[in-house]
Amino acid sequence: MAPAAGNAEPVAAAAGGPVWLRTLTKAGHTGFLEGAHWTGLLLAGKPEGRTRRLTRALVTAFLMHHLLGENRVDVLLDGKVPGTTLAPRP
Repeated sequence: MAPAAGNAEPVAAAAGGPVWLRTLTKAGHTGFLEGAHWTGLLLAGKPEGRTRRLTRALVTAFLMHHLLGENRVDVLLDGKVPGTTLAPRP
């Protein structure tokens, strides 16, 4: 997995609309994987349940807000979520 500066930051800078760039502070490069993976033979790291749970919660909140118009998940989108860093908007 690439660092935020490798992929996420250029994509966020090139986006045409409002952008929220959030990083997970203790996520490793294989943290999102589930179970055994072939990269375990080549790369250091292991699957991280915390990373998967936090990512799923953020993606679910994003989809509920934008596809269903739910406002009750706004705290996850705009607020402070423990274990994440929300980059300031330009």
